[in-house]
Amino acid sequence: MASTKVNKYGITDMQQAFADEYIVNPQNATQASIKAGYAPTTARSKASQLLTKVNVQKYIKERQKELEDAKIADQKEVLQFWSAGLRGERKVKADVVIEGEAK
Repeated sequence: MASTKVNKYGITDMQQAFADEYIVNPQNATQASIKAGYAPTTARSKASQLLTKVNVQKYIKERQKELEDAKIADQKEVLQFWSAGLRGERKVKADVVIEGEAK
């Protein structure tokens, strides 16, 4: 039987596994439930139940925000990028393909 111990997010490890799978593919909550370790025979109803739990919803929203924020450069990264370019430290690699010629 799965552990019912609650982690730092206020959800069980299986609930977190479901949420992580759901974040990757939100169009298929049933499949996320199965991948998280829930029985295929009850996966659809379990997924529905999990998506109504406040702590699971909160975790999903927080993780989605973290993932989105990680995609955006912060001020320091932008300054480092432009500074490296001004100093000539940034190397640009470009592949040139002439139409009709093979690589």
